[in-house]
Amino acid sequence: MEKSVYLERMSGIAAHIEKTMREFEVPGLAVAVIHKQDVLFRSGFGLRDVARQLPVNTETIFAIGSSAKSFTAMVLAMLVQEGKLEWDAPVKQYWPDFRMHDAVATELITFRDIACHRSGIPNHQFLFYKPELTDRQLLERLRYLEPSLPFRQAWQYSNAMFFIAGCLIESITGTPWEQWVQSNIFTPLGMKNSNFSVAHTTAGANYSLPYDIAKDGIAEIPFTADRAGAAGDINTCVADLAAWVSLQLNQGSFQGHRLLSEELVQELHQPQVVIGPGHLLHFPEMPYSAYGLGWIIDTYRGHKLVHHGGKNNGFTAHVSFMPADEIGIVVLANRDSSYLPDCLAYTLYDQLLAKEPIDWTGRFKQEEAKMRKMIDDMNAPSEPAEPKPSYDPLFPFDDYTGHYHHPAYGGITIHRLGQELSMEYRTLMSGLIPLDQTKFRTEDGAMDVTFARNEEGDIQSLQLPLEPTVSEIVFVKQQNEGDDS
Repeated sequence: MEKSVYLERMSGIAAHIEKTMREFEVPGLAVAVIHKQDVLFRSGFGLRDVARQLPVNTETIFAIGSSAKSFTAMVLAMLVQEGKLEWDAPVKQYWPDFRMHDAVATELITFRDIACHRSGIPNHQFLFYKPELTDRQLLERLRYLEPSLPFRQAWQYSNAMFFIAGCLIESITGTPWEQWVQSNIFTPLGMKNSNFSVAHTTAGANYSLPYDIAKDGIAEIPFTADRAGAAGDINTCVADLAAWVSLQLNQGSFQGHRLLSEELVQELHQPQVVIGPGHLLHFPEMPYSAYGLGWIIDTYRGHKLVHHGGKNNGFTAHVSFMPADEIGIVVLANRDSSYLPDCLAYTLYDQLLAKEPIDWTGRFKQEEAKMRKMIDDMNAPSEPAEPKPSYDPLFPFDDYTGHYHHPAYGGITIHRLGQELSMEYRTLMSGLIPLDQTKFRTEDGAMDVTFARNEEGDIQSLQLPLEPTVSEIVFVKQQNEGDDS
């Protein structure tokens, strides 16, 4: 369709965006609409810094979270193009020391399996909480992460495996994932405002602060201290992402320069595995979802929609395009887990495609209310977390103190302060409230810590529900408190 037709259909877009922002309580937003190599609409709305009343513009940097996964898949495709790897050759062929928890997966897993989330490994999100390990160490410790599904049985989203993909890229090529993205994607696309760290972002002048909804309204929250690597460590702006979407719409070519063959781009955008019910929001207009290579593929009201969202502390992103219609949309918001980016994208697609309007605002407001209630219920203590009287003297607090270790998650230290215990995990500190002689609860009521004894009655381990889809993670008590190897 001609550019002029799409432009005519976008009348009133700015006023609608401003109205919807107020309804979703989002302080700042940036939006871009792309057609082939042209940007039809690009603008900032609201504030990137509420306290200082600083406005968002098209070069304001936001974290995009998992929308970065499509960049990682593109790097893998570039390595396929250069003959450095094959999608369907076992990873062990390129990195002989590669090991997973499951022996079959160790021998058979490919980069295609990793890039379409069918490894059997779940998120293992706590592994990346303020990590102390290098990429190489994390790669070596993959073998200690328990899968939650049999290898290739079904789609299961895994930040852990996309992080590992970045580690493998560096291990195989000698070049860090970040350098691959910078040299082969950011630079040729002119993505001059994009980077890979909070430190880099905040060293500049034009970046958004992260926000979330608090009891008394919108509140600034800390930037994340977690490291997502190739699973989500990209910070960028709509001006830069417009070029990224244009590259997709033009089948791997940008302003006459080809970055990737059409065949490989189409492979990235083709379904590889079905996403089962319950994993994503499903509406009648999008009855089935699949995952390609770093992208989600839907049929939206009869039109193929390729997209990937992203969430980070205080930020939500939507990056999408319709290949056959040659249009794409980017929406970046500075509020945690907001449905506004998806809501606006679907509303804009309806306008661009001249579809009968749908009350996406009403639908997503309902979904957001459900999500907020679920979060509140999850954060509510399961029972009053009140200290109990002192233990039987046969089980003094000193029994529990010491250093505990898991080969992938690292170390936890249990301290005693008077008649109380506390747990230290990296920079996370929490008091422990006794429930009985083996079970304690963190002071915020969010997690139970269970201790186990050996036949002699000595504490030998503790376990935590750090990954809900597998058995609790067991940390073994160390004889030498400094042992965290």
